[in-house]
Amino acid sequence: MIKRAGLLLSWALIACRSPEGQVDAATSPQASAEPAPIVTPPPVASGALSARDGGPGATPLRSDAPVAADPLAAVSGRGEVAGYTLRAVLRPLELPPLAKAAEINGAALESARRSTEPRLTIDLAPGRLRAVLEGALPLASGSELRARSDRLGHVLLDERGESYRVAAPGALRAVLGERRLDVAPLSRAELSPSSDAGRIHGYRARRAEVATRAGRAVFDLARLPEVGEGGELLCRLVLDLLNAPPFTPLCGPDEAPLRVEYRWSGRGGLVFEVQAVARRADLAAVALTVPPLGAAFTDAPMAAHGGEVFVPKVDLALFRNGPVEVPGPPAALQAEVGDGLLLWNATDQLRSVWVDGVPLLSVGPGERRRVVGLPRGRYVLEWRTFLGETQPAGEAVTVPGYAFLGGTETAPN
Repeated sequence: MIKRAGLLLSWALIACRSPEGQVDAATSPQASAEPAPIVTPPPVASGALSARDGGPGATPLRSDAPVAADPLAAVSGRGEVAGYTLRAVLRPLELPPLAKAAEINGAALESARRSTEPRLTIDLAPGRLRAVLEGALPLASGSELRARSDRLGHVLLDERGESYRVAAPGALRAVLGERRLDVAPLSRAELSPSSDAGRIHGYRARRAEVATRAGRAVFDLARLPEVGEGGELLCRLVLDLLNAPPFTPLCGPDEAPLRVEYRWSGRGGLVFEVQAVARRADLAAVALTVPPLGAAFTDAPMAAHGGEVFVPKVDLALFRNGPVEVPGPPAALQAEVGDGLLLWNATDQLRSVWVDGVPLLSVGPGERRRVVGLPRGRYVLEWRTFLGETQPAGEAVTVPGYAFLGGTETAPN
């Protein structure tokens, strides 16, 4: 059955392709951080979106149009395919320290940080990629990124599996950093000679460095036997975070990145690290289709407001060994603050709020959020971007109380 499903999958990958082109996209704050903003990906003639020599062609996805039906859908109900499952984390290059004081429950902070660490469960099969996102991410836990080898870009499936959006090449930084589908400039990548990296999770690996206008990244690439174009798709995903062209000749045959350390041109950085690799013979073909079966296409903007608080209220109550008396909030804010922490992001950029070294929630541009459940006391708060471009100094806040980001000392009212 597995062999038959594999043959059917191979047939599906060379089936007819529909003509899907590029689309103009508004420049996001992420894109404007680059040296030269553009509103469309570079043309194929520039080499940015063209296949490597001798390789198959691939069509860029459009964010304003649904993805053509996947030939795999015709056979996906018939069984399973062989591939790999990777379990990975995505974290800031420099984590803030966990707060320490007599009244602080250090074990509770450590537990909360582990449970909120952004995680990706990645399935790789010939010509297909599926990444399920969980943890402290701007996207809702359970959202998925999917890709197929004959298309450039990614499909973003909502956490309910009901609808999907299209992230064109160059959009993943805005998707993960801002909950936007804006396309940032793709710049030609410079590759340094690779070197031996020993063995990672039992697989022989090599190390390579890639530089673009967005920054530099060190890639540890392992050879996963028979991963096929699944490894190439994971390469495209991690290269997109660097605004590198999808066909940058980084991954060789049957290679996949198991660790990437990004350092942005301005400041800060990000780490993608695979923590477990499992070879599989039972990946469900139905879960690998692009577009996802049963999901409706939408080109509506993603919600700019924040999502759920990452730490349950019952766990927030454990951050302190007991309450500490602190002054209350200004009289004008007492009704809105109550016994919680009022957060107001008056900037035009999505921010992640870290308290005592633990990510609590995302707060959208212009949004006010209230966190309830923290014991009364003093805390250290940081307004961070998810991709780690900002490394702000921690500010002292009290609960009940408020924190305000907007370039002014004027209290919210």
